[in-house]
Amino acid sequence: MDTLLNKNTVISCLLITILSIRSAYGSDFTAECPPPCECKWFSGNKAASCADAELRSIPDKLSSDIQNLNLSFNPLYEIVPNAFDNVGLVNLKKLFLINCRIESINKDGFKNLKIMIEIDISKNSISSLHRDTFSSNERVRVINLNDNRLEELENG
Repeated sequence: MDTLLNKNTVISCLLITILSIRSAYGSDFTAECPPPCECKWFSGNKAASCADAELRSIPDKLSSDIQNLNLSFNPLYEIVPNAFDNVGLVNLKKLFLINCRIESINKDGFKNLKIMIEIDISKNSISSLHRDTFSSNERVRVINLNDNRLEELENG
């Protein structure tokens, strides 16, 4: 009887520990994913795909832990100042805005995305970019601007 009681006590303690660890690290980002987005682990990163969802703005209910975000094929039209910072998405490493009908990007649109390494804004209608558009993206290595209306990029 004492052995059974000890096993139950150990199991209870383990369950309490697991629940405590889970709450200490926050809830599961996939369970909190707002429709029509799909959130999952992808290549070791927390990813959200909200592609082709008829979104007209950047979702504000996504977990701030999201590292890869795909907003492609949504009619976003413009990237406003602090667009991602304003909704708490400052941990983005990769951002996909392919074919979003984007016509303008404010020079502070990607501000505070300090760990961003890749951004794809191809197949849009961007005709100009301010020279400081990516100045706060200290680690950016890839910027895809293919199939836009850009004729010239300022040095910087």
